Amino acid sequence: MPDSKTDALDELTAVAPSGGLIFHYTSQQGLLGIIKDKALWLSSIRHLSDAKEFGYAVELARSKLNHRLQAERGPWNGYYGKVLERLDAIDAIQDLVLFVGSFSETADLLSQWRAYAPSGGGFSIGFEHEYLKTMANKQGLRIMKCIYDLREHEAILENLINRAGTLVKNGECEQAVAGFFVGLLRVAPALKDASFYEEREWRVVSDVLNPSDAKPKFRVGKSMLIPYQEFKLAAGGQKMSVSRIIVGPTPHMSLSISSLAYLLSTSTNVDQTYSIEHSRVPYRSW
Repeated sequence: MPDSKTDALDELTAVAPSGGLIFHYTSQQGLLGIIKDKALWLSSIRHLSDAKEFGYAVELARSKLNHRLQAERGPWNGYYGKVLERLDAIDAIQDLVLFVGSFSETADLLSQWRAYAPSGGGFSIGFEHEYLKTMANKQGLRIMKCIYDLREHEAILENLINRAGTLVKNGECEQAVAGFFVGLLRVAPALKDASFYEEREWRVVSDVLNPSDAKPKFRVGKSMLIPYQEFKLAAGGQKMSVSRIIVGPTPHMSLSISSLAYLLSTSTNVDQTYSIEHSRVPYRSW
């Protein structure tokens, strides 16, 4: 757990997966787009179901701040109160934009196939964590391991409250309040309820941006247009490095594997160092 002298964001980005790889689950259309563009799409967290997860971090922060406000009588009380006011008027946070993309430490997971391959035609693409981290750093992005332990969540938020509180000067707390919300937006995507632990999720996360600076592209969503940002997986004329691809449950496994192998062998965008495997999950959606 981080202490008050340690940046919680550094803690979340310094770790590496035990197997060295993290996997992105996607559909047939998604795989073709990734290979064609050598890029993944990071979607605006406000426009996804993940936006609800931000509320989880907000409620934990609210509980911590209320406790401090009631228990303390000091120079930070005004800071606590203003943060709580803005948490209650959550629209204050909507002026900032955050893009996220999801991976899993698990290569072949039933819940992920159900989510991303409901019609029997999905893929799990395995990338070396260090490779993705290098590419992310070049683009001002971060790779973060999601945390599911409540005690760690509480320690991270205590850290954030303390670090932002040091910006309170002579009773003026606006800078501290702004620092708290920027910090909260940066760590909140990694704080997930314990019920999601099976996913063992990792996320590629953008920096916090003002809407006018974000310059997103847009894709079709189920009920609205979804802003997204590209995460480039190779620079210029270089090839994209893929380690493993698992073909998800399908009624035509042999044909699916052979067509994928044909696609990859003829692609000039993918380094020819991958392995192709079939899912071992006994799942049928057809």
